[in-house]
Amino acid sequence: MHTVVVMKTDALNIGTTPALIIGEKCDNVFLFVHGLHGRKEEALDFAEVAVPKGYQVMGIDLPVEHKPWEVMPLLNEVRDYLYQNWESVSIRANSIGSWFSLLAFQEKEIERALLVSPLLDMQKFIEEQPSREEDYYKWVVKNPVKRWDAPTYILRSDVDLVVSDAVGRDFISQHKCETTIMPGGEHWFHTPKQLAFMRAWETRVLNGYEYVTMRDKPGLLDMAASWFHGKWSVPKEAYLECMEAYLNGDTEYGWYLCLDGSRIIGGMGVIENDFHDRKDLSPNVCAVYTEEGYRCQGIAGKLLNMVVEDMRSKGISPLYLVTNHTGFYERYGWEFLCMVQGDGEPEKSRMYIHQ
Repeated sequence: MHTVVVMKTDALNIGTTPALIIGEKCDNVFLFVHGLHGRKEEALDFAEVAVPKGYQVMGIDLPVEHKPWEVMPLLNEVRDYLYQNWESVSIRANSIGSWFSLLAFQEKEIERALLVSPLLDMQKFIEEQPSREEDYYKWVVKNPVKRWDAPTYILRSDVDLVVSDAVGRDFISQHKCETTIMPGGEHWFHTPKQLAFMRAWETRVLNGYEYVTMRDKPGLLDMAASWFHGKWSVPKEAYLECMEAYLNGDTEYGWYLCLDGSRIIGGMGVIENDFHDRKDLSPNVCAVYTEEGYRCQGIAGKLLNMVVEDMRSKGISPLYLVTNHTGFYERYGWEFLCMVQGDGEPEKSRMYIHQ
């Protein structure tokens, strides 16, 4: 059973707002920042996931009306207290609590941030509303989030009726964000099914999958070639040839894997041409696949970002990708370029570019 200590206001110097500290004293802490109409006790549920992983969890109550000029002095004091008493600080925030966290911790070193249905761009959010409070809007414009370097994990529903896709799109594309989408979810995760999905996501993020290149794990050569062959029916020998050329340094066109323990659960590669008639559009990301039971967790998105960053570090840009999907690759900075004719295909496919 977790130890729960209610820290009075004088201990944290935050006026009349108490905090919950859950878990035995250790070096690592999560600050839980609730959303509108939330409360510090929500941290207790997250603690069931985080405490066994070696964290303490702190929950605080924010002012009821969530005025930023009232919230930020409080949150800044809590932030300073955290860095005085723990070696490693992480964030778990909901909705508008995510935006407050970005403002308060943007200049600090954060181990990781887990954000659920996050409001990431308050200015854009306000501008989407039919009316706005001018004092609030002016404060937001004057106090932007200028920097965010923390590894960030986002959980949201496929249709969020409170915070639109546009509100977070720029932030997610510019920062280290891994996004997981729950089909049929809501802005407020509250049904048994939604809560179970959220707990599984929290557990997965804290456990972590391993993202590697074939050069990191050359011993996976035969397993990886077999895995890709099983997904795409391209001869195993073709994969082995490409992967061996990469491992031998004959090409910088790499192969990328996501591992759950020793199991390959996602992967993709880079080749000269992915079997289409536009030989000038090269190189191509190919063989994009995530195991069915692991989908909607942001794995493909993280691998795509990994490929782009790796290729760009070697001076290889832009990249191209052939697909029949619409709406997916756009989330990760890819743009539709043109239609191409696939070898032996009756209809043309969509060609995307990442610059």
